[in-house]
Amino acid sequence: MQTHSKGMLVLGLAWVLFCIAARPCAAAEAKPVWELTPYRVEVLTAFVPRPELTPQWQADFHARLAQRLGALHGAAWSVRAATAPGGMLSQCAALSEHGTADACLPAAAPRENMPPAAAAPRENMPPAAPRENMPPAEIPADCDKVILLAVTWADGYRATAREYDVRTQQWSPPASRSAPQLAKLGDAAATAVCQAFAPLARFSALDGRRAVLRLRASALVPRDRQPRPVQPGDAFQVIVRSQATRGSPTPVLAIPRTLCIVEEVRVDGLRCRLESGVRGPLDGYLNGTAEWLALGVAQPPAAAKPPAATSDALEAAARQALEKKYKP
Repeated sequence: MQTHSKGMLVLGLAWVLFCIAARPCAAAEAKPVWELTPYRVEVLTAFVPRPELTPQWQADFHARLAQRLGALHGAAWSVRAATAPGGMLSQCAALSEHGTADACLPAAAPRENMPPAAAAPRENMPPAAPRENMPPAEIPADCDKVILLAVTWADGYRATAREYDVRTQQWSPPASRSAPQLAKLGDAAATAVCQAFAPLARFSALDGRRAVLRLRASALVPRDRQPRPVQPGDAFQVIVRSQATRGSPTPVLAIPRTLCIVEEVRVDGLRCRLESGVRGPLDGYLNGTAEWLALGVAQPPAAAKPPAATSDALEAAARQALEKKYKP
């Protein structure tokens, strides 16, 4: 009997030691990998036909651009840059602010050589989606961000970039930079790509009008610490991504008139204020089947305003005007 009790005591101590040893492993497994996951960025470029933009120059341009972006963002970005495939050239060209959408395309065949198309009544045709808001024609595999880059010419080079976030199926506004010389085109392209980039976050908590966002790749320190990817005052669009059934596309809903305004940037997440035109709190819609995301929204820089004149300054100005007017 005594031997049996000693055996049970040994088994109990072994179980306690096993639980203590397994606790760090469980904590390590529970550690979120979202903050440790880099963005897989694909930059696809269309060039205006120019004699100096040879195929070899374009290959060197893509290599330098990928190297420059990798140096700026470090481990947070996994970048590839290449020429856009044929199906996406028109979308790249449509980004241009100068000229027509065909500025970066090869010359089209004469219409008299085109085969006749079957005419369909226009009243039976579905409404066409805006060309600039359609998803990329060819999304590369294993890609999170597709950034279309158009290099055009109008009294100088111009690089225009626009990002498509694959997870949320959303376009960012175009960002454009000019380059008066060919040697400055690489810097202009890198700047346009960085400004078109929209950070992605997940909802960690939502309580009424307060939210906590977990920023992707936030644990991966970029090489260039300035500027910070997210700052107080930045806005995020709220997007709900539901689970897709087999064989159907993933349904994505961008909640209208709803933004998360960053108030504080912390290591463990972004403290945000929720501004929404939706009636009632949004936390009642949270469930385990949908993924709640937040995509950064580019905001135009605020116009510089003259400093407001104080009453003392107004009084001093009036006194000076009176003294100048009635000075003997």
